[in-house]
Amino acid sequence: MTLSIEKKTDHVLRTAMRGNAIFSTGSGLFLAAAATMVAGLIGVEPPAVLRWLGVILIIYGLDLFWITSRPEVGRHWGLAAVALDVLWVVASAVLILTDLVPLTTAGIWAVIIVADFVALFAIWQGYGVWRLNQD
Repeated sequence: MTLSIEKKTDHVLRTAMRGNAIFSTGSGLFLAAAATMVAGLIGVEPPAVLRWLGVILIIYGLDLFWITSRPEVGRHWGLAAVALDVLWVVASAVLILTDLVPLTTAGIWAVIIVADFVALFAIWQGYGVWRLNQD
């Protein structure tokens, strides 16, 4: 008879955060490289705003890669990622609803689509944190 001991697994959280890292880094690289083109398309001026947003996303994505490269992804890192993603979604809604930035129709759709992806990452990471608590 063998006794098996179940160990807490952070596989779901790690995978979700790595997906977020890929999405964030890729989006950041795209914004940093194509800021002028994107700014004209979505109605954000000056393009430097998008370039800086791209740099911030690259740093965030690389940070997520670093966190998920550790032997264990702690619950607190997952909660932080969820909180930042929820903040992004709320900021996106405020941006659209207040007309703070006069976005073009394409810009509004771009913000909505990106916010949807970010919300999905928040849910996936939240599920990963929940799974950690269940194990």
